[in-house]
Amino acid sequence: MVRVSSLTEADRARIAARYPATPARHRLYLVLATVLAVLLAGWLAWAGGRGATPDVVADVHSFHDGGEHQITADLRVQRKDPARPAVCTLEATAENFVRVGELEATIPPGTGRITRISVPVKTVNRAVSVTVQNCRPA
Repeated sequence: MVRVSSLTEADRARIAARYPATPARHRLYLVLATVLAVLLAGWLAWAGGRGATPDVVADVHSFHDGGEHQITADLRVQRKDPARPAVCTLEATAENFVRVGELEATIPPGTGRITRISVPVKTVNRAVSVTVQNCRPA
């Protein structure tokens, strides 16, 4: 086994000059950056969780052609508070993707979290589809 001789004072000085000790200010910046990162991660988790569970969610379960100037949408509406009414904006589109009808439908209070309701939407031309644009508590 080969033994390495101990360092001389000149070697120690050269190494210390090459790799200086971390000043206390750098440690303070590191601590502050860590605290800020933890706070930001906590806020992102809170904001993401809050936005991931909206108060009202609706989707078109099916729709029926009501003729040249109407289409009926069968909606499935899910609410956190079923005793509170909701307002959903529906949009009817024609075969060429032009909007031919729009309606803000009021969903009455229900007894369960999920409510099914049929909503007729008047159109200016024949509609081939209807979608829910948004829903919110009334």
